[in-house]
Amino acid sequence: PAEVTIADRRLAAGFVAATGAVEVAVHGWDVARACGQDRQLPPSLAEELYELSVLFGHERDPPDLLAPQTSGPVDS
Repeated sequence: PAEVTIADRRLAAGFVAATGAVEVAVHGWDVARACGQDRQLPPSLAEELYELSVLFGHERDPPDLLAPQTSGPVDS
């Protein structure tokens, strides 16, 4: 499989791409909300990205790093 090297670390290219997809989706949504836009991710994409995102955690991450899962949209 293809690898990406960052400093002295090697990562699978697919892992790097998945991380980028989650980052773009989350921060894109965040910027849209900050600009007053209500742009929701398609539910199937949100579910797939969520399933990927749980792979990025580490056992040493603080337990409150992520908010609890919700069952629907959050209005602010």
